[in-house]
Amino acid sequence: MIIDERIKSVRNRTAAGGFFIMSSLLLIDLLYRQFYLKQTPGNYWDILLIWFASVLYVGITAYSSGMMSGKISRQFKVIIPTVIVAQFATLYFRGRITSMHDLSEFILSLVVMIPVLFSVFLFYYYLNRRWEKKNELDE
Repeated sequence: MIIDERIKSVRNRTAAGGFFIMSSLLLIDLLYRQFYLKQTPGNYWDILLIWFASVLYVGITAYSSGMMSGKISRQFKVIIPTVIVAQFATLYFRGRITSMHDLSEFILSLVVMIPVLFSVFLFYYYLNRRWEKKNELDE
């Protein structure tokens, strides 16, 4: 059987669609376990690790291949407020924010989390710049 570009393209789209379905269902499963079953992350750490590794792989591959060129600062500005609201909503709905002490722990976790996210985006920026220099797209 001859494999031409059209067959490769269909195969790649099929694999991408399957990966999207798998990662979406894993995320739904994680949210179900977290909010409906009220399990701790220790009960589903293996699923969380698989989902996190797959999302990290997609992010690293996208930035190191230049797919996200020029979008890093905009994404950082969108993701930070989203993470803050999502974390607050998660703690609120789980009943973990009931006093000022709990609120101070939430703020402390943000103080730790934001630099970690910033370092991830710096790493993505480095991968993207390396790809641009490799392909002589540097301005």
